[in-house]
Amino acid sequence: VLKLDSFFFTSIKPEDAVNKICIPLLGRKNSKSDEGDIDWEGLSQKDLALQQALDQITTTFGKGSIMWLGRSHAPREVPVVSTGSFALDIALGIGGLPKVIYVDAKYFIGLIEIFIADLFGKYAYQYVELLQPLWGRVTEIYGPEASGKTTLALHVIAEAQKNGGYCAFVDAEHALDPTLAESIGVKTENLLLSQPDCGEQALSLVDTLVRSGSVDVVVVDSVAALVPKSELDGDMGDAHVALQARLMSQALRKLSHSLSLSETILIFVNQVRAKLSTFGGFGGPTEVTCGGNALKFYASVRLNTKRIGLVKKGEEVVGTQIQVKIVKNKHAPPFKTVQLELEFGKGISRDSEIIELGCKHKFIMKAGTSFYSLNGQNFHGKDAIKQYFVENEAAREALQVKLREKMMQNESQRIKDQENHIMDRNLGDVVSTNDEEIITEVEA
Repeated sequence: VLKLDSFFFTSIKPEDAVNKICIPLLGRKNSKSDEGDIDWEGLSQKDLALQQALDQITTTFGKGSIMWLGRSHAPREVPVVSTGSFALDIALGIGGLPKVIYVDAKYFIGLIEIFIADLFGKYAYQYVELLQPLWGRVTEIYGPEASGKTTLALHVIAEAQKNGGYCAFVDAEHALDPTLAESIGVKTENLLLSQPDCGEQALSLVDTLVRSGSVDVVVVDSVAALVPKSELDGDMGDAHVALQARLMSQALRKLSHSLSLSETILIFVNQVRAKLSTFGGFGGPTEVTCGGNALKFYASVRLNTKRIGLVKKGEEVVGTQIQVKIVKNKHAPPFKTVQLELEFGKGISRDSEIIELGCKHKFIMKAGTSFYSLNGQNFHGKDAIKQYFVENEAAREALQVKLREKMMQNESQRIKDQENHIMDRNLGDVVSTNDEEIITEVEA
């Protein structure tokens, strides 16, 4: 295993690393292009012009500033952080919120060149340029009041802390409840908290944390509370047109560059407002998010939360039932919906969603409205089977493994069926086209 600058090349044997990578790199000519030695005589005039342009870009802007997209051996799986909800992780298609993505294997070759150059006392490239394949991601969680937005963000922080990551919470609303955060599973002693005075201060602080490259998750709660400084300095009733939208647009342009050099998940919690232009129903949306449209474009994942019911224990209301809709997803098909139970003071009820999914996929047999059967044992009421999971952690883990395998298998089969359908449709188009050509030739 070859270890360079905290990157592990597990697929390269030591002897192959020397024979296939180190020796060719040391023995090749000092070409400015990433493709190594080029047979200039065999290139056409068009290819020659393109290669010269690529060399000029590489010389001006540095190694890796332009590359061939398909000529990559980068891993397809995207590192993620769990949302704290088993069903939502599956619905997102990649197992959670996207953390980073690797772009091209040529960056690893660049790191190897640095390693070799250091051995021979030569300075070749800058580390910052070669860390470009690490791209942070932006996630937006929006919805009406009391729909679980902050709770979901705190669950993401708790999951990141379980993996040893550092997290930060920018409390622009000045309303974070430490007791609720601890009950969800957040280690408050390891959570960075900031309550900024204005929007510029909050976003500048976020940019500093992201640029440090040491924070795994940054939550901004919320976009609607990011008040521009000029609005704070003004009087009540003064008109400030699109100040917040301009602030978010400018900040996201800067943050997108900072995120491209880090592994940070940046989560914006957002509120909704009534859209007066379509209020009353004219075929358009009746709600709009705060802060303009820039966040919609920069976000890789957008989650819309909505309260759809109450959870009662007898006559007492003990929680709410919410629906999370994946409005945008750059890594898997969007527009999937998940229903979750939020227990007051505890957060997402993982046992409830596991029970519902188990009944749906026939791992738990349900009779009537309140009788359940699992592993040969009968339970009366959902609370009884929840208590069984509390006392038998192994049984819950085994059920989660079965559900994950079943749901991922169903998702893979669905994607395969779609691909086969597209291939069959394309084949049918080709056959029909050939038939028309034959008929035309016969008629001629």
